[in-house]
Amino acid sequence: MCCPEYLFPCWYWYCRVIMCCPEYLFPCWYWYCRVIMCCPEYLFPCWYWYCRVIMCSPEYLFPCWYRYCRVIMCCPEYLFPCWYRYCRVIMCCPEYLFPCWYWYCRVIMCSPEYLFPCWYWYCRVIMCCPEYLFPCWYWYCRVIMCSPEYLFPCWYRYCRVIMCCPEYLFPCWYRYCRVIMCCPEYLFPCWYRYCRVIMCSPEYLFPCWYRYCRVIMGGPEYLFPCWYWYCGAGSVGHWVTLKWAGLRGSASVTPPCPPQTGLHLATYLGQLEVVEALVSKGVNLELQDRKGDTALHVACKNQNLACAKALLQGPNGPQNLQLQNWKGLSCLHIATLKGNSSLISLLLKHGADINDQEGTSGKTPLHLAVEMLDGALLTHLLQQRPEVDSLMYNGCTPLHLAVGRKDAGLARLLCQAGADTLRRNREGDTPQDLAEGNNQLLALLPFDDLKISGRPIVTTA
Repeated sequence: MCCPEYLFPCWYWYCRVIMCCPEYLFPCWYWYCRVIMCCPEYLFPCWYWYCRVIMCSPEYLFPCWYRYCRVIMCCPEYLFPCWYRYCRVIMCCPEYLFPCWYWYCRVIMCSPEYLFPCWYWYCRVIMCCPEYLFPCWYWYCRVIMCSPEYLFPCWYRYCRVIMCCPEYLFPCWYRYCRVIMCCPEYLFPCWYRYCRVIMCSPEYLFPCWYRYCRVIMGGPEYLFPCWYWYCGAGSVGHWVTLKWAGLRGSASVTPPCPPQTGLHLATYLGQLEVVEALVSKGVNLELQDRKGDTALHVACKNQNLACAKALLQGPNGPQNLQLQNWKGLSCLHIATLKGNSSLISLLLKHGADINDQEGTSGKTPLHLAVEMLDGALLTHLLQQRPEVDSLMYNGCTPLHLAVGRKDAGLARLLCQAGADTLRRNREGDTPQDLAEGNNQLLALLPFDDLKISGRPIVTTA
């Protein structure tokens, strides 16, 4: 897909063939590989021409095949002794061919029969009903066509992987196969880079595979050592492996910049004991996943107060609670959007900034509460003594938003908290300007339409 690397002995080239840039394979397979990919070359004895036939540019085949090639490609001519009838078969009027080929003709046309030694099965493969080929090719043929079976030594399982029903491969490939197809299991050393290429979301894996797990497939299963964070994700499995590995020491618990750590997964699943165990071992609490969320962000999204408390009591001192995800939201912003007063109080108690602006438009939790039209939440936030006239990037205060949404109740709460009713946003509008035509709102706000020398004379209604 993009950056194949060397695989364990003899497979580097094969991998590159499947992915797009064929190279020499171990003995005798270079040419065949290139045929499948589009640029046929000489194959091991007698296959060069056949390859080119399948791919589009027929040439002389070994004895008796030249004309056959041209038949498949569209310009039939008489074949070498005994083949003229075969030519006509492909074009529409089949007749008996030279010994052993009568049936092959009918195969291409619809009713396959036995061919001369070793080719009966290959013919049927191309047409739809694969059978045994000459030594070692039966299984490979069926793989290409749709119904994989045993290949010659060591390839049965690999073939099935390509086609859709992965099974055990020869040593070390079982797990790789399942990864490509959909149900990742144990992987094997040396495949880290190749895996990243196939799936598209490359990240360094913890002892090679940690992050690859959940990122690629999404359907977790228990993995061997180094996969414990991945275990159980998505199926709410027991975190036995995770707990076992997490308690072995912090050195193996903190991978560098993962898309999703074990702490993220444990928090997501609400596994409080696992969260506490990982935190006590000193994991990095500020690692962000692919969305920029820390484990605390995840706890706030799930409104899991217990996990949030555990994450805020780590032995490494206070974490940066102003850290924002890729949407520009801090944990306090998320707790506010969830309307969870308990989480908000917990975060503020541990040092969250109540005036923290989110990264996209500069809204503070106060702005968000007004946008949600949540009077109870706004009251709770105002009790924490925030900057009531905090500005968004466009200069709007929470009062601008409340008046703009024509909510007199929220506007009253803000005015009672001391909001400046004459503050102008970047467009020069005050809350009173936005309230024009709404008597209920105008009754809460001062008039600013009387001016002397261009300056407003403020009177209280």
